[in-house]
Amino acid sequence: LQEERPMKKIIDSLKKYDDFLLVSHLSPDGDTLGSTAALFLALKQLGKRAVAAVDGAVPDKLRFLNDYCEFCSPEVLSKEEFECAVAIDVADIPRLGRLKDAFLASEHTLVIDHHPTNTEFGEYNLIDCKASTGEVVMEIIDSMGAKIDDRIANCLYAAVSTDTGNFIYSSVTEETLKNAARLRGCGADIPRLAAMIYSERSLGATKIIGRGIDSLSLFSNGRIAALSISKKDIEECGAKREDTDSLINYAREIKGVEIAIFVNELSGGRAKVSLRSNEYADVAEFAKRFGGGGHVHAAGYTDNGSVEEIRNRAVEYAA
Repeated sequence: LQEERPMKKIIDSLKKYDDFLLVSHLSPDGDTLGSTAALFLALKQLGKRAVAAVDGAVPDKLRFLNDYCEFCSPEVLSKEEFECAVAIDVADIPRLGRLKDAFLASEHTLVIDHHPTNTEFGEYNLIDCKASTGEVVMEIIDSMGAKIDDRIANCLYAAVSTDTGNFIYSSVTEETLKNAARLRGCGADIPRLAAMIYSERSLGATKIIGRGIDSLSLFSNGRIAALSISKKDIEECGAKREDTDSLINYAREIKGVEIAIFVNELSGGRAKVSLRSNEYADVAEFAKRFGGGGHVHAAGYTDNGSVEEIRNRAVEYAA
């Protein structure tokens, strides 16, 4: 009963209210955007008003989501107030970015997430540590009484697929695979989605892979691998920031590596640090040490300093 209560409160709220702001997290990925778009479509199907927003751009590989859901920027929402705001796949308030004020100004706030480090910053919080938030939203849509049509299925498949590394991470369960099969049955166009998300790559995206690999070094007798990308690297390669999302895998996949570290330079003397582990290391605890969070085998945080300083600090802590 204790486990059912958060779900019931979320479902009751989604049924009760008619005016929603749906918020994705900073540096948006497939799980936050796909889950948000799916819930947007489900609410519209039930006759609700919904506005989706994100502080950041929809990556090109997820461009099909724009056909289903227009993601507003924070500036557009500066004077709007909503009856209920829903944060989707957002672990804490800083991850809302410039949408924090719009979220907190709403009369009611809900949080739907799967990160075990979630700080439960909503009025009602559903934190279910499934392989993806997409799976949580899938259950919510069923409980709301909405139909998972081909459009919602595409959104949810993108969410589940991207957050499980295309179903190869240790977080994947039997339930995850059953959900993916069901989404296929509901009309998810898996060949098209797989080509768009995993196969298509621009020249700039290809060049940035080489730049990232050139920066890769091993530490602690090969147990730790670290690589980095600067803003200059992205500019010189003609790449986009989103093109760097999978670079950490080149570090994680080296034989003998347990912890992979990727430092991605931002503006203003800051960098995003992504962490992955293969077997035993808890990188969520690692990230929490620097004000971040995530999962046992996939986490991240933002740090201040030069790329070299941030990278050295992360390697030193990991060692």
